[in-house]
Amino acid sequence: MRAFPRIVLAAASSDGGKTTVALGLIGALRRRGLRVAAAKVGPDFIDAAHLARASGAPARNLDAWLTPPKTAADSFMRGAELADVSIIEGVMGLFDGRRGTGEGSTAHLARILDAPVVLVLDCAKSAATIGAIALGLARYDPRVRVIGAILNRVASDHHETTVADACRSAGVPVLGIVRRDERVSIASRHLGLVAPEGDEWSQAHEAAARAAESSVDIDALLAAARAAPALAYDRTAAPTIAARLRIALARDEAFWFYDEGSLEALRDAGAELVPYSPLRDPFPDQANAAFIGGGYPESHAAALEKNRAARDGLRRAIEAGMPIYAECGGLMYLGRALETSAGTHEMVGAIPAISTMSARRRTLRYVEARVLNAGPMFTSGQIVRGHEFHYSHTRFESAAHAYDIEGGNEGFARGNIHASYAHVHLGAYGEAVRRFTGIPL
Repeated sequence: MRAFPRIVLAAASSDGGKTTVALGLIGALRRRGLRVAAAKVGPDFIDAAHLARASGAPARNLDAWLTPPKTAADSFMRGAELADVSIIEGVMGLFDGRRGTGEGSTAHLARILDAPVVLVLDCAKSAATIGAIALGLARYDPRVRVIGAILNRVASDHHETTVADACRSAGVPVLGIVRRDERVSIASRHLGLVAPEGDEWSQAHEAAARAAESSVDIDALLAAARAAPALAYDRTAAPTIAARLRIALARDEAFWFYDEGSLEALRDAGAELVPYSPLRDPFPDQANAAFIGGGYPESHAAALEKNRAARDGLRRAIEAGMPIYAECGGLMYLGRALETSAGTHEMVGAIPAISTMSARRRTLRYVEARVLNAGPMFTSGQIVRGHEFHYSHTRFESAAHAYDIEGGNEGFARGNIHASYAHVHLGAYGEAVRRFTGIPL
């Protein structure tokens, strides 16, 4: 058993300010000299990237539907083993999980980790009703330990008195009152917040940290985090495995949607990850496999087209038999072309497909996918859990689909290629990782 001081931040719905409050708390804790581990419930790579920049270390995506509960718990503990405290940002509303079941919800993850929950309640358009919301969230499931609330986006002294009194009347302690402040807002785009970069982000994070220091009871939060029960942690240092595979990892402004647990699973299997930029670099000559994740290729389509060395090098390597695994934006990049509002841009051409951007969201869902064609990662007939969130549509010119999802065909898989819209947590598929990295099964 080992102590892992931890707090889960939850809300009544999306867009309640969980991310900015989490960023502020992380900043305030780091100013005290504490090492902070950060994690995001669910498959949101964008929020996780913001948490990672704020904490100064990779942030985990913890998903108890995409992975077995033990895998999610182990990933949390592995990410937190060197930290003094962990801040875990929830997803959507506290009890929102897959198709109303609660599986994969913030509450589900909090139960798995036996973690205290702090509500982040958006008061912008409420007054005394905040008390009813706090009461409902705190009592809905007695297995979830709600220890208090941070009242966010409070407008005035009178508003503060009203919402704080209502919350306390409901029996939920008030641990912080954060005033509405446009300086802590972070711009969004169609998939969520923009990338955590630039002076504007730094200024917003600084303002959020100052707000947390001045308006949140940091000592009370730390005390609650440190009082969280110890967890069974039996991890020993992974055996040193000689690198048997050098995986080219596309990582730049166009491709950065990666789950740290998936990358960790590849490294544990003996893979050396070789980051490169499809926007600026040639494809690495020394690589003998590739992983192209999701991101915003549509926002950089012209630059991706211009870097012919990266495209041609990757295509030649694939034609020579190099195994490649691609998710979402990676699928779009591997196709023949990407159509955006700015025009049609030539892509790698390794698979017979053309992707077209839409003005509205095409898909947001968890999926259970049945593998149709074996590739370098999965075997035919295997059931894989994944998550899709995209604004593009891809037209395939071949029947070599990767998955059957709810009776529809999706992705491309043949021989050494697997490409799909579905983001998969590879930490849940040890056999697939061993297959990809060349470990005898």
